[in-house]
Amino acid sequence: MLKLVLHKTFTTLLALLVLFSTFSLTIEKHFCGSNLVDVAIFTSVKKCGDHKEIKHSNLAQLKKKSCCKDELQIFSGQNQLDIKTPLDISKFNKRFLTAFLETYSGLHKTFPKKTVPNLHYNTPDLVIDIQVIDQVFLI
Repeated sequence: MLKLVLHKTFTTLLALLVLFSTFSLTIEKHFCGSNLVDVAIFTSVKKCGDHKEIKHSNLAQLKKKSCCKDELQIFSGQNQLDIKTPLDISKFNKRFLTAFLETYSGLHKTFPKKTVPNLHYNTPDLVIDIQVIDQVFLI
């Protein structure tokens, strides 16, 4: 049970790692003077609104004297991922994988029990120990 929970947790963490490494983010900030007016992450920022009320004749003066500025922070993620298919395995890895599977394929097979023909054979009684009497021993 613990092994299953750890496996699912590790798999989820790896999926989140891939997600966040490929995630790009842009943060826009609009300042009027030194005051922060608006911050936007997924949309465009709202401007001060001063230049909307000014007519076209004063627009050139506004551009010269404007105290507003926009900041743009870009956090770019990884653009390319290496996605390998089973067909992309090198020749060495194919040979190694084949040898590994051939070697370990028979480890968990069950074999039939062998019959012992002399299982119920009773040995004859030992009357005298001839080796001790003759004092002949294998060394």
